[in-house]
Amino acid sequence: MSNRVVPAPRIQMNNTWKERRWVAAGLLVLLTVVTYLPALRNGFIWDDDDHLTANQAMTAPNGLRLIWSSLAVSRYYPLTLTTFWVQHRLWRLHPFPYHAVNILLHAAGAVLLLLILRQLGARGAWVAAAIWAVHPVNVESVAWITELKNAQSGLLFFLSLLFWLRFRTRSKARWYWLALLCFTGALLSKPSTVVLPAGLLLIAWWRGERWQRVDVLRFIPFVVVAVGMSALTIVEQRGHILLSGELGWSLSIAQRLALAGCDVWFYAGKLLCPLNLSFVYPRWEIDKAGPIAFLPLLGTVGIAGALWACRGRTAVRAGAFGLGYFVIALLPVLGFVNVFYFRYSFVADHFQYLAGCGVITLVVSGGASVLRQRAMRAVVAGIVIAVLGILSWQRCGAFHDVETLWRDTIAKNPSCWMAENNLGNTLFQAGKVSDAIGHFEQALKLKP
Repeated sequence: MSNRVVPAPRIQMNNTWKERRWVAAGLLVLLTVVTYLPALRNGFIWDDDDHLTANQAMTAPNGLRLIWSSLAVSRYYPLTLTTFWVQHRLWRLHPFPYHAVNILLHAAGAVLLLLILRQLGARGAWVAAAIWAVHPVNVESVAWITELKNAQSGLLFFLSLLFWLRFRTRSKARWYWLALLCFTGALLSKPSTVVLPAGLLLIAWWRGERWQRVDVLRFIPFVVVAVGMSALTIVEQRGHILLSGELGWSLSIAQRLALAGCDVWFYAGKLLCPLNLSFVYPRWEIDKAGPIAFLPLLGTVGIAGALWACRGRTAVRAGAFGLGYFVIALLPVLGFVNVFYFRYSFVADHFQYLAGCGVITLVVSGGASVLRQRAMRAVVAGIVIAVLGILSWQRCGAFHDVETLWRDTIAKNPSCWMAENNLGNTLFQAGKVSDAIGHFEQALKLKP
């Protein structure tokens, strides 16, 4: 099979970019670190006990064996838990370095995103990577220690994608094996990265690649490891759901389709207007919405159909690529399979960590096409990045400690019984019994 790539939408890196890329990468890292500085003052919060502070594998003599061979020590994220295991031996339970690691991994992921966008020839690549780096919806993935899962798997996901692109253009075997190795590492860090093979196919379509038999054979190992991890994750999630004793989030096929449509629009809305972000959003009652619940799905299908019908136009093809990646990256959390977190809400900011860069890049590229003057583009980009950075700086404070987190959640989602119950537990452990009773009573009222 030939690896020939139709050069249409792709732009080769010029010498100017090669000379400036280290400066661009350094500025991106600096911007990310400065934005998330408040997170360094944060402590441990919800689920950090399950993954780290109270996880027996962190202190057991056979901890590493438990991490890789058992589902009894938190969820099956063996590479992420191994990173926690190493960190635990370096700095025990001091939260500062854990937060620093998350921030640095996220910054490195932003640099890789920049390289990928440049490789794909996206307009405004640095601006898109910078917006993704400082966007408020990603605060949950950076300021929450548990979400090392996202920062680490995202880094490996982007590395795999970058190595694959280099293999497709340079045809050197080492890039292929590095891509497969990094993809496997991403899966072992967080299984939601299973969408990478679908993303690779989308890139091949967008770039006009013509695959032959040998290309398909090279692609098969990516599919095999993705399917294997998907099956394991479905079994693992089902086990947690059964252990919870609650099957209240079981949905019919029609309800799952309606939920998927609502999810896509919700996540796109939070990317375009990241206000009133909450750790736990209200849990939608899809079964009570009636036919109205299907309107978002119909809108999504309509837009997809229109884009496909006009795919011959360069701008439309780019739009289809960006939005297609956005939806593909969200597939694991759109409700087609049960996720334990669905007992609390069907959506969460950290669910769209990898997906968001699709919409962000599309909007930035579109804006760069509309704003012809370079100075105007720089001013608009600077304002947007500054505003988003300030919002993220402020959002980091919500993750300072468990009491702050639950109070912030209740203020934005008064129907969150879990937040009421957990805040009650926190206050009770602090000796504030009378205050705790009030929150316990409210939790019972919300969920008898």
